[in-house]
Parts: sequence; C-alpha cells; structure tokens
Amino acid sequence: MSMDWTARFLEVARRISADRGVTLVALVLRDDVAAVASTSASGITERWDLLVSASWFSTNQRLDLDYLVNLVRAVAGAEELIRISRILLLKPTDALVERLAALVKPGVEITRIASPVMLLGMARVRDVIVFTPKAPAAVGTKRGVKHK
Repeated sequence: MSMDWTARFLEVARRISADRGVTLVALVLRDDVAAVASTSASGITERWDLLVSASWFSTNQRLDLDYLVNLVRAVAGAEELIRISRILLLKPTDALVERLAALVKPGVEITRIASPVMLLGMARVRDVIVFTPKAPAAVGTKRGVKHK
C-alpha cells in the first residue's frame, strides 16, 4: 500500500472526527481477502476491511454506511473505495477496538501494527493500520481549551 493511500484514509478519519466524532478508524488486511482477482482497471488486488468505531452510530446502519461510503468516495476517490472489502461499524467498547486502541501511542495519528497475526477472533490478518485523528479544536478555542 502506498503512503499516498494511507494519507487519504487519514484524511477520511479526520473528516469523520470533525463531522461526527470517532474513536478510531482502521484498515485491516485479512489473509482470506489479501490477494483476490482484480476487478478494476487499475489492477488493485488487495481488499481491506475498514473498521470505524464511534458512539454516534444509529440503529439504521444503512444510513451510517451510506455516510461512510460517500465520505470515502469524496475524500479518497471511487477507485480507492474498490480496495475496501467491507465496512465494520464498531462500538467504542468493542473488544477489538479496545485492543487496537491499546496498541496506539497517544498523539500518533497513524499506527501500523507489527505482526498482527490474530486479532480477537478475526481471521488471520496480514496488516493493520490504525488511524486516530487528533480531535479538532472546538469553535472559539485554541488547542481545545476554551477562551474566557
């Protein structure tokens, strides 16, 4: 995966954070979908799972998924959307989210997990990239601290 692609998904995570809030966003490359036949003109052969953890998910997952698909398409591009095998909506209290969050250093926006092998019952994974965008400063604040 190119750094350009990683930067695009960091921007996706930043936009979700700014628009609605997010605990974390992760790209997971599972062994069972790591190398599949290409279905695009660009020859993309890797399919990644996009994990999004946030507290704002509604009971209508279709609306939440539509928001995320449209955001990925707008920020990263339609061709990058083809790289996504599935989108998983996870609560911040989900065991996988807690495990990934524990592996991220505070203040670091992109963390690549070394030797992910098995993550809490998921199929064997080859690669994991976790995005934890810095929280945007609130209106009328500097560095998140309100002015008096």
